[in-house]
Amino acid sequence: MKTEESVVITRRGQVSIPKGLRTRAGLKAGQRLVWLYEAPCQFTVTVCQETPAKATIASARGYCKKLMPAHLSKRSDALLAQLREGEE
Repeated sequence: MKTEESVVITRRGQVSIPKGLRTRAGLKAGQRLVWLYEAPCQFTVTVCQETPAKATIASARGYCKKLMPAHLSKRSDALLAQLREGEE
């Protein structure tokens, strides 16, 4: 059964996927969507299936953000030093 929903594009080109469609498709926050231009006024949107490695990297990035203060979160040497504290 097809479902039709309407959305509005913001000034920044953003759209929100209606809750009913997200639920029906099983979409979760952080999933990547690929848009394909088919013809004038026609697009196909596909949900990317991330590889386990990409999911692990995304998880590590989230861990880094929680662990480190904002001003240090982009410094891998500082993160490694903190993670290695107490090692012999």
